Amino acid sequence: MNYRYEVFPLTSNYFPWDFIVLPISMMAFIQIKPQVWPIVKAIIYASVSSFVGLPVLT
Repeated sequence: MNYRYEVFPLTSNYFPWDFIVLPISMMAFIQIKPQVWPIVKAIIYASVSSFVGLPVLT
């Protein structure tokens, strides 16, 4: 059967990425390096997830 519209229009293609991969990797990142400054961790995490993770998904 061929759908010419999205079956679930409110969900994103990145649903598993948003609810599984990002939170679990962030929890691991917090546990591995708890003494690092939070701003540095946020910049590293954001750059890795956006420049490495999202191109892998596409």
